[in-house]
Amino acid sequence: YKATEFKDTFHVILTDLNKGKLLKKIYMLFGKPLKHPRVYDNIAKEITIKAEEPFEYTMDGDMYTAKEVIINLGPVIKFVHI
Repeated sequence: YKATEFKDTFHVILTDLNKGKLLKKIYMLFGKPLKHPRVYDNIAKEITIKAEEPFEYTMDGDMYTAKEVIINLGPVIKFVHI
């Protein structure tokens, strides 16, 4: 719901809630902020996440494991359909 709020930004939702607690709140992702003290829901141009131990994270539905993740905008891709 915040993806197009500002040019050259992206919507970020970060949390360490377990799956059960997150599922109870998942309905709020559809156009409303996910309000919880352990949730970051905002827009950014770039974010860096660092941890002492490897952690799992999901991006666009895929699961990954890392100790550091840097997320930023890539090039704009225009599709041409002929």
